[in-house]
Amino acid sequence: MPPAPEMRTPLLLTALFSFCLAPSTFGQSPWEASPNLTDTPPTVDGILRDPVWEGATRLGSLSTVVPVEGKNPLRGTDVRLLRSATTLFIGVLCTEEDGRHVALRQMARDGDVSQEDYIAFVLDPLNDGQSGFLFEVGAAGGKTDGLISANGRRVDRQWDGVWKSQTRIGTNGWSAEIAIPISTLSAQTNTVWGFNIERYRAGQRTIDRWASSSRGVKLTNLSYAGKLTEMDFKVPGHGISVRPFAKTSWRHDIVLGNGWQTDQGVTGQMGVDVDWQIDSSTKAGFTLNPDFSETEVDYVRLDKTRFPDLYPEKRDFFLESSSFFDFGPLHDNPDVVPFNTRSIGLLGGEEISIAAGARVAGRRGPLSLGAMAVSQDSETLSVLRPTFDLSRDLRIGALLTTGDPANPEDALSLGFDVRYLNSSLLDGTIGLNAWGVRAYDDSFAEGSSDHAWGLEGDFRTDHLSGSLSATGVGIRFRPALGYVRDNAAHIFRASTFWEPHQSGKVVRHHQFGASAVMHTSLSNELQYYKLPIQVFGLETHAGDVLSCEVSFEGDTIQSEDIVNQTNRVLGLELPVGEYDWVSVGATASTSAARPLSGFASVSVGGWYDDGDLIFVRTGGEWRPSPSLRIGGEIQRYFLDTSSAGDFTANLERGTLDWFLSPSQYLQTVVQAWNVDQGGNAVPQIGLQSRYRWIIEDQREVFVSLESGMTDYGWGYRRQGEDLTAKVVWSFQF
Repeated sequence: MPPAPEMRTPLLLTALFSFCLAPSTFGQSPWEASPNLTDTPPTVDGILRDPVWEGATRLGSLSTVVPVEGKNPLRGTDVRLLRSATTLFIGVLCTEEDGRHVALRQMARDGDVSQEDYIAFVLDPLNDGQSGFLFEVGAAGGKTDGLISANGRRVDRQWDGVWKSQTRIGTNGWSAEIAIPISTLSAQTNTVWGFNIERYRAGQRTIDRWASSSRGVKLTNLSYAGKLTEMDFKVPGHGISVRPFAKTSWRHDIVLGNGWQTDQGVTGQMGVDVDWQIDSSTKAGFTLNPDFSETEVDYVRLDKTRFPDLYPEKRDFFLESSSFFDFGPLHDNPDVVPFNTRSIGLLGGEEISIAAGARVAGRRGPLSLGAMAVSQDSETLSVLRPTFDLSRDLRIGALLTTGDPANPEDALSLGFDVRYLNSSLLDGTIGLNAWGVRAYDDSFAEGSSDHAWGLEGDFRTDHLSGSLSATGVGIRFRPALGYVRDNAAHIFRASTFWEPHQSGKVVRHHQFGASAVMHTSLSNELQYYKLPIQVFGLETHAGDVLSCEVSFEGDTIQSEDIVNQTNRVLGLELPVGEYDWVSVGATASTSAARPLSGFASVSVGGWYDDGDLIFVRTGGEWRPSPSLRIGGEIQRYFLDTSSAGDFTANLERGTLDWFLSPSQYLQTVVQAWNVDQGGNAVPQIGLQSRYRWIIEDQREVFVSLESGMTDYGWGYRRQGEDLTAKVVWSFQF
């Protein structure tokens, strides 16, 4: 007898909840290895000639993922594993018919190794299938790393861990040796880790992997990783790393006031960072009088929408253990970030002095906790982020932030979330996420508060991917330590892409798809929409890409601004009204595996204010050797509007990277931009040049020069220069 109608909903909810609690089975990999223990660690020189490597654990053959999954690789890869009491060692021999066939493109720390032959591997010390670490080593000696969260949906490549790697090019290929100290990881007290490794050959653009060779699975999808067993390590000493620094700066400012006025002087600063590995699963950090002068400059953006940009975090103190503080949307273009570390120590793009900060993050069984407090301008800013795993796939959590870096008034945000990230329903991944936050802020009115919420789901398989999300943001929702794209709005996003693979000699796969975003008012009146449709796309086996797109877009400019909104785009104050337009565009790029590569895109269509817009973007990069890289990019907006007539917006960027070795290099970025309305342009030029000498990890020397110039109509005038030298030296206890 079927259940009564009033019983069906509870039964369905019970079944759904039980399904979410059930452990994944299809996503758990049978690949398993146990690194052999050694008392005589190998020398990390890239050659694998130490006798201890003969007794190392060998993983066996890898399997091809791209271009044809499951096949035997064209070239062999020998992966060997060792461990000491404090360090995991990985040795890799990558064979080729001729070592001259190995693509060598760059030697930088944190460079783009995807342009050359490389190996990449992931570690999941917590063995939760959700969070871990990514490491990549290029054949020329460059290396990168990153923090993985949400089962690979987020990879923060700004993080820098402490580890060693060396490579060597031989007559029959290349080799790499890698040492990962346990102190650089937040490891679980159990002895089973998630692990996977893959090799990329840039010449043929092939990927070979140890565990899970499905093209619908990425290396960073930790739930598909293999297992390393008997991972019994000890934190060396007391697990304390102390890194004092000393900095001196010469600053020369030129301002236009009552005539040209200059101000210059030399300043000094000292501070210290301390990391404490409390135990194998808990790590704390402290900073006193921190300095971030060595941080890379943000790239200038000219955005043709009225919504504020979200810039990535690049400062080491906030990147460490950042996956423990992850809360909110999972997709790459979030509309709300309830806790955004870029709100601390930065205001309006200017650096604000931080007196001190403390951070602790760790895990006990199913419970994870991240906590942070920072003292800034006599204000204490803090965040608390606990999570609890109900199963391997289902996690619940909360968020609490206090303090406001921009106002002395009290501010508080409180939120809860539920995440379900599964790898067993499809030959790929599927994720569901729900969250809600209420923000209390006295800067509006006494006791003012409002809320935001979000629902989203996504999936990815070999040929097909898609996502769907809905976000609601209250009119007075302003998380003091967060980011909001649009207030007083419901925001809906959807996307789907199909990539059929081809068996021809030229084309590797095609791509077709669409993505959509729609903003409505809280009463569901349409405010903004954009629907770009990729009508055609292809990628060749060599890595060249061609795509064509049609985009439908519209916006409503209101008579009164709402919190966190602006009616100014590209320097133009937009007239009140409703606007709809269509644009078409095409993009082409050549493979970055070649020494010379480039791209070009153009779009033509309408714009705000009954206008027309032509957008052109082109650039390229020349890599004549691994020690030199020269790049450039040009963006041009050509606009014709009813109220402002014809005007242009321009952005040029040039880069020069010179590598003396993988541990010593000079990087320079020059950017020039202006918006020219009726000859009223104010062109600006900014330069940052950074020299970095990595004596060893966390023992480094930095020298940086920043300079700016502005053209006020009678030629460029210098705005000032800032020359900084900084030394960081680490001590282990």
